[in-house]
Amino acid sequence: MAHPDSQGTTRYACARPRGCGRIVVAGRYLEPLIAEAIALRLDSPEFRAAVEARGRRTDVAVDVGRLQADESALEEAARSYFVERGISKAEYQAVRADLEKRNFSEVAR
Repeated sequence: MAHPDSQGTTRYACARPRGCGRIVVAGRYLEPLIAEAIALRLDSPEFRAAVEARGRRTDVAVDVGRLQADESALEEAARSYFVERGISKAEYQAVRADLEKRNFSEVAR
C-alpha cells in the first residue's frame, strides 16, 4: 500500500491483515525497479513479435472489454498475492501466465 510520509515522500508498506505491516520501501527506490521491469517486458521478443504481427493485420478488432476484464483480473490476483496474501506465489504466477498467454495470442492473431 502506498502512503506519503510526513515529508510527502511516497512509501510502500506491507499491508495488514495478512502482510507483516513492518516492511516499508521508499518510492524513489521501488519505482525505478518497476519502470525497468516494464521496459524489459516491452523489449521482449514476444512483445515485438506481437506488435509486428499486429502491424501486418488489416482486420484488427481488439476486444477492449475483454482486455480490460483481463487487466482487472490480473490486478485482483496481484492484490490477492502481494497485499492480502490470499493466494500462493504459484497461483499468482499461473493466473498471470494464463492471462498473458491469452492476450499475446489475441494480439498476434
